[in-house]
Parts: sequence; C-alpha cells; structure tokens
Amino acid sequence: MWNDNAQIVDTYVDHFGSGRGVVREELVDRHILEHLGDELDGRRIVDFGSGAGQQTIRFAERGCHVTLVEPSPLMMDRARARLAELPTEVGDRVTMVCATAQEAAAELPKASFDAVLSHGVLMYLDSPVPLVTIMVEAARPGGLVSVLTKSSEALAARAGFQGDFATALRAFEQAETTRGWLGVDTRGDSVAGLTDCLAGLGAERLAWHGVGVFSDHRDDLDGRSAAELATLVELEYRAGRIDPYRGIARLIHVLARRTA
Repeated sequence: MWNDNAQIVDTYVDHFGSGRGVVREELVDRHILEHLGDELDGRRIVDFGSGAGQQTIRFAERGCHVTLVEPSPLMMDRARARLAELPTEVGDRVTMVCATAQEAAAELPKASFDAVLSHGVLMYLDSPVPLVTIMVEAARPGGLVSVLTKSSEALAARAGFQGDFATALRAFEQAETTRGWLGVDTRGDSVAGLTDCLAGLGAERLAWHGVGVFSDHRDDLDGRSAAELATLVELEYRAGRIDPYRGIARLIHVLARRTA
C-alpha cells in the first residue's frame, strides 16, 4: 500500500503534523536523546522504515549523519520535499536508501551505527525477529537500538476510551491484531517479548516507555495551543515511564544497547 497509494501515504505523513503526531514525535525524540547524550555532532544514525523522515531528519539538523531506509518511493518523495525546505548542509548529512531493510542491510556496513531506529514498522510485519536482527547487527558495540511499535497488551484501550465498547471487547478475542487508524490490520508486541528478542541477539534493554497514554485515543488535539501540547507532552512523558500508566499505552518504545 505504501508503494502505490498516494492517499494513504499523505494521510500517514499528515498525521505527524497533527496534535497526536507531534506528541508522539516529541516523546520518542526525548527518549532517544536521553541515551544518545549531548554530543551529537558526527553521530551515525540509521532509520529502517523511515517514512518521510519525520523522526530522523531532526537528528541531521543537530549534526548527525543520518541514513533513511524506506522501500516506498512515495515516502521517499515526501522526505525529499521535507529536506528541500531545510538548509543545504542538513540535506548533505542525509543518505536516502530506497530499499527494504533486508536489501539495505546487505549493503550497509555492519556494527557501525551509533543509533539504529525503527518506529511504527514492526506492527506491519508477521514477526519482529528479522527486522530486530538487522537492527542489532547494524549497531556498533555500545550502540543504541530504538524500537517503537504497538503494544499487544493494550489492544482494547483505544476503542474502549473512545466509547466503541464492542470493538474493545472484540480486541480481547483477536490475540495480537487490531485495525489501526489507517484502516489496516496491524499486530502488536509485548515489552517482555521484545526484551527477550533483543537479549538473544546481544542487546540489553535500557528502558521502555508507553507512548500515547492520554492522547492516542483523542481526536480533538489539533486545535490545542502550543502551550497545551507542551503540557500534554510533559504529562505523557511522566506517565509513560511508570506503572500502571505506561501499561495501557497503545504504543511501546523499547530502547536497548548492543553489548555483543
């Protein structure tokens, strides 16, 4: 659908300019920065399934050398348009690879990236293992691995909070799969499952956060002021770090460090 449906691609890209999208980006960015540190100049980052670069291009603006790996030419077009609005030196720090993660992994140097990201991708795959394997192999020893995906343990939350109780009830019978906001069935993963997967590949979990505790189910955030959204980000940040709040978030953000 990403290769030939411009409407879905535009809907996806536009989402990150919405209130919910802004909150998600800010939270994930903050989590990553906590583990990358302040010295970002020259750091090497690769993003598998980068979309339009909505999460990663900001690292190029901070001086990082960024590789966007994205199989959809339509998404790559949106990323180029985004870069065209930024200073030339930012674009010079961005490498764009239009390929699947598997295709790109065969060409990219292994064990060489300071941070390896994949956000909002695992939910579209049958299993997390192939992509997480590629991610860990791409990270240098001590490098950061950042995975954002749908939680398999809170599938009923969004529909329930929105008052769609029948859909929420069905979520308990559907194992790991529910329909996402793009109208596509997507699956979830658990923190424990991802932690075990990462550990088996030589990456130790550093932290995990819930993303969207108070905001994922809302459709009234676009009219909120910048100050209100900033307050929401702070609320989400605090809630997403502690139980029981993070356990009901639709998205989970797992961060790990390659140890082997």
